[in-house]
Amino acid sequence: MKNIDKLPQVQYTCLAADETNNEIWLGTKDDLKRHKLETNYWEHFDKSTTNTILDDTISAICTGQEYIYVLTDNGINIFHKDTKSWKLIKRLDSEINGSINSIDVDKNNLILCTEGNISLYAPEKDQWLHYSLPDELKKKKVKTITPLKDNQFGLIIENTLYIYDTKKSDCIFNNSFDETLNCLIYDHFRDCLWLGLRNGIRCLERVKKEWRKGKEVAGAITL
Repeated sequence: MKNIDKLPQVQYTCLAADETNNEIWLGTKDDLKRHKLETNYWEHFDKSTTNTILDDTISAICTGQEYIYVLTDNGINIFHKDTKSWKLIKRLDSEINGSINSIDVDKNNLILCTEGNISLYAPEKDQWLHYSLPDELKKKKVKTITPLKDNQFGLIIENTLYIYDTKKSDCIFNNSFDETLNCLIYDHFRDCLWLGLRNGIRCLERVKKEWRKGKEVAGAITL
């Protein structure tokens, strides 16, 4: 593990790792920073000096295979890793409806969860796809969205885990808990959803929709 020397003393809002280029991207309330680990070089982006991002307050960063997605209040800022060029999508000029609650990346496609909708953006085609959530979930805030296999998504809404199927345009699974759900990670190799709770973890087999028992969960973690 490499230590980052002389980390700027500012309020950080988010970070993401670009393993392809061995870089760390950090968002603050005042700018966007890129740190090249091999050379310990810092690069700085903000609206006034570089005109590469739409707003100085960074709320989320996601890394895809070829792109870095940076979310700000005024829209989406897309950095192409190879060409080092930016593409800016202003909120008012896009197909984004409502506030953005959660984002993720599936390969190169950006996934946005807004009020009542799941939206996918493909940068190569400049194309949007939208899926409507069930009526009972439209007014609820999606805390976490995670892409799964077979055109499905895992969602955390309040204290409930959902699996949404885009082909059926409906949720095919839900499980509520009596405690806070903190995070959701999809294990592609085992085709399982790992759910972080306040007092532990749970593992759901996506196809069978069965929860693994305690020993099986502990054994899987050590692999």
